[in-house]
Amino acid sequence: MIDQALHWLKKTFTNYSSLVFDPKDFDPPPSTQLLILQPTPFCNLDCDYCYLPNRDSHARMPLDTVRKVAEQLKQDQLLSPMLSVVWHAGEPLVLPIQFYQSAFETFNEVLGDICQVFHSIQTNATLIDADWCELFKNYQVRIGVSIDGPQFLHDKHRKTRQGKGSFNQVNKPRKISQT
Repeated sequence: MIDQALHWLKKTFTNYSSLVFDPKDFDPPPSTQLLILQPTPFCNLDCDYCYLPNRDSHARMPLDTVRKVAEQLKQDQLLSPMLSVVWHAGEPLVLPIQFYQSAFETFNEVLGDICQVFHSIQTNATLIDADWCELFKNYQVRIGVSIDGPQFLHDKHRKTRQGKGSFNQVNKPRKISQT
């Protein structure tokens, strides 16, 4: 059976350059509805189960890359009427607010006439303050908060880089939003 599959693969994909992807060959046609971007690998927490390598790296996605991604999506002509951009992995909020203001404006500038773009951020919520809340409000950003249940479970695995539990820091934004 494996030999048959390998034979089919070799026969089908002998010349990669001759393969042409045509969206019209699909019913329904494909469309991009979800884009997940990792703006930085760095995370301010040190969870014992984290699967990401390079969590100590302070590298960040250049805004030029954000523009190129948006332009490529436009060029591909495969956008659905709504695009959800999720900023995820590492801790997205370690980047400055200005990064997201520029990134959101770039998506709106490049894609705003083609589709409606929604932004979401998956965060450990330890860095949220009133300024972040203002950004979320101004751009209608959807927020997902990573929390591991009650404090005794959360603090067992989701520790700060100093080895302390992070539960109280995660719950701090709730108090900010209530004021």
